[in-house]
Amino acid sequence: MRENQIRSKKSCLAGLEAKIGSRDETLIEKDIRLFLSIVFALEQKWSRFFTSIFDIFLDLNIF
Repeated sequence: MRENQIRSKKSCLAGLEAKIGSRDETLIEKDIRLFLSIVFALEQKWSRFFTSIFDIFLDLNIF
């Protein structure tokens, strides 16, 4: 009976670790997605900024 209790505790702990690990993994995935969305948003804004400056130079016949 004692061995059964030990086995059940180990299986419960393994299940808990699996749940916690998967939850941490999803939090990390969410952080990565948030970071990438910020990076892509900044890239789009800077891309538009440099494109508009280049257009101004083209309008002024500098290039």
